[in-house]
Amino acid sequence: MIYSQPGGMRQNNSIADYQVSYDLRQVICAGDTLRIMLLTSEILELYPKDESRPALFLKRSKDGKTSMSAP
Repeated sequence: MIYSQPGGMRQNNSIADYQVSYDLRQVICAGDTLRIMLLTSEILELYPKDESRPALFLKRSKDGKTSMSAP
């Protein structure tokens, strides 16, 4: 996975290991824990572990492309 954190780490893009725990409904990426709030064939919505605002929202469009928003 390519992990990008603009305005954060000195190196903005890096290859990151990640783990997905479906039982715990979480993703751990480069040491950050994100809760899986919504996961369907069309949408993935991830929230930081202790926050109420989304960190990442991915939605697949009809043409198969993915749009992303990250606040």
